[in-house]
Amino acid sequence: MILELLLSGGAAYALRKYYKRTVTKKVNTTLEVVNSATEEIPSTLTSSIEKEINVDLIVIGVSTSLSMLGNLAYEPLRLLSMPGWFYVSIPVFEKAFEAVKQRKPDVSIPYTVTNMACFGLGFYATGNWAAFFYVLSRKLLSKLERESKENLIDVFGQYPKSVWLVVNEIETQVPFIAIKENDIIVAHTGEKIPADGIVIEGTASVDQQILTGEAQPIEKDIGDQVFATTVVLTGKVFIKVEKAGEATIAAQIAQILNQTTHCKTESQLHADVLTQKSIFPTLVAGGLLFPVLGPIGATAVMNAHFGYRMSIVSSIVMLTYLRLISQSGILLKDAKVLDTLSKVDTIVFDKTGTLTLSKPYVGQIHITPGWQEETILKLAAAVEYRQHHPIALAILQEARARDLDIPSVENMAYELGYGLKVYL
Repeated sequence: MILELLLSGGAAYALRKYYKRTVTKKVNTTLEVVNSATEEIPSTLTSSIEKEINVDLIVIGVSTSLSMLGNLAYEPLRLLSMPGWFYVSIPVFEKAFEAVKQRKPDVSIPYTVTNMACFGLGFYATGNWAAFFYVLSRKLLSKLERESKENLIDVFGQYPKSVWLVVNEIETQVPFIAIKENDIIVAHTGEKIPADGIVIEGTASVDQQILTGEAQPIEKDIGDQVFATTVVLTGKVFIKVEKAGEATIAAQIAQILNQTTHCKTESQLHADVLTQKSIFPTLVAGGLLFPVLGPIGATAVMNAHFGYRMSIVSSIVMLTYLRLISQSGILLKDAKVLDTLSKVDTIVFDKTGTLTLSKPYVGQIHITPGWQEETILKLAAAVEYRQHHPIALAILQEARARDLDIPSVENMAYELGYGLKVYL
């Protein structure tokens, strides 16, 4: 049995270290390629940790299957399950070793003890199943954390792949990462403004709801400040860049919100404290009950330690709530507010614009004698046909609901304070 342990453990350790070196090398190479790229920015990169968990899940899935087949059909297959079992458990074993060396309680210690007990008692299938559920919980936690971050990226991190840069009085399309301070960029109707800056030419109606919460578009003229991730609804503006990339206000907000996934609520902190305090008593209880219950009973007592399960469950609950509320347009700077939310009896809003509906609708059309509602609506829809601001969308939606034929227009012009001028 000692020989089996040495061979399986040595092989698993060597494979684990080889995989870690390979992944690290690939990640560094990928970062070099991304940093040197000039044509495209990937919207997201799967973390190396999640890739590692995916590999662990496959390995332990195969190992668990082998151990079960060994119990049911062909016993030597149980031995083949050992390398995979130890492969996924090595990080926990290393963590337990460091915790013992530093004399600090950690949930990895009872996990390691029960794994070694399962090996010594010949319960290979039990040990594999324990490792399988451990990896599965890590996978779920990693997935929820990634989705929570992606929801924030969808709000503040979606920048255009390319922007219009003025070079020698000519609009030239360049990669987003190429813009820098003092560049002159152009934002057209329907486009996101890619940087913070000052309008130096042109006028536009800009949707700033993503930053201010207000659904009402803001008219921007020469000298006005504009911000990255806001949208030009109508018009065209030339912008002198003041801040680009991670220096923009939107990027800084995203960084703050992104840290929310790493914050711990009071419930999580309480679970961590309870976990640390219960590790030593659990190990002592297992040792004291060994003469009475035997090795199997003592192992079961130590395996009943709730610490890791409590930490996983509390983290999953917190990340799930963060994901749900971010999908509803609510952003939290600190996850600890989830603990106090049930005690809140008053909510103060600093502006009423955050309470208005972002999608207006046509309530009633007032006409003068000699005109019909359908005619007025048809003309208004023709003027607003290519516009993206909320009022235009409401008019177009009403025209489609009435199944009206919208006439084509030409020579469209936008005048600040007056609106659109067209010829029918």
